[in-house]
Amino acid sequence: MVYMRKIVYSCKLMLSGYLYGALLYGIGLLLLLANTKELGIGEAELHTLCSILLLGMAPFSILIFSNLFSEEMEERALGLIFTYRQKAVTLLIERVVVAALLTVLLYGLCLVTAHYRILKLNSTDVWEISKMILPANLYLASLALFFSLIGRNVLVGLGVGMGYFILEMMTMGQWTGPMFLFQSIWPKGVISLEEHSLYLLFASVVSMVFSILIFTYGKHRLAHNPS
Repeated sequence: MVYMRKIVYSCKLMLSGYLYGALLYGIGLLLLLANTKELGIGEAELHTLCSILLLGMAPFSILIFSNLFSEEMEERALGLIFTYRQKAVTLLIERVVVAALLTVLLYGLCLVTAHYRILKLNSTDVWEISKMILPANLYLASLALFFSLIGRNVLVGLGVGMGYFILEMMTMGQWTGPMFLFQSIWPKGVISLEEHSLYLLFASVVSMVFSILIFTYGKHRLAHNPS
């Protein structure tokens, strides 16, 4: 019960225009999936669905994860979180859990909507879609979180995440090679989907570890030595 109260408190602190914008965006994505046939967007096939989900889920993940400490950042009170009783890493993990739950919830709703409105999905289809969609979203989310903490500003994380996302679409992996975000839907080179997913997952873990280190040590030091 105590942990749940902490989660609820974290949710309240995360309420901001960015979060409301992300939720509205998620609703828009669901409406798009529900009306793909009427709008004439692609064919009712797995590749089309993967493309819509990969391109559609990425901005949501970036918005959600760059927003984890929006309240503290907007009030310039990030240092005050170190007066809380629990460890800084615990606070970070609580916010990450909330953001991950919101992202998974939207992803699940997208799959359900696609199942009834685009094409019937079985467990194998869901697994294949997840392998193509989730690593890229996790990578973008971890980058957005990392840079929002470095810059102590939601817009920094949002700008880097969306900038990277747009740059990848424009350059089509010309600079990122095996780390190309859209390898699963627009294949480049000879790298397999499994290898590509592992690259992105490894990069996500590294970004998350650095976020924890920065948040736990760097920001703690800054809070005690603001000069």
